[in-house]
Amino acid sequence: MNANRCAAIAAIASNENARSGIIKEKGLETCLEAMKLHKEHAMTQREACLAIDSLASTPQSRKRIMELGGVTLVRPYPFHAPAFVALFL
Repeated sequence: MNANRCAAIAAIASNENARSGIIKEKGLETCLEAMKLHKEHAMTQREACLAIDSLASTPQSRKRIMELGGVTLVRPYPFHAPAFVALFL
């Protein structure tokens, strides 16, 4: 269920115009919480990272991800969030 939710957020986040709405509606928090709760579920981690990678397109969203502890959660999965991880390595 959480992998599917994160996959849906990732798919919608691929549309640049939808990203601010996703962030406003707590989609970022949803993905990060799924990563925290399902550390051993590879598909959830992958889909959440893909969503976060797309959502990290502005300085404001990157700041929010950092505030929520997203760097620590995403860093172990550089292949799933290459653009985001590259900013913090």
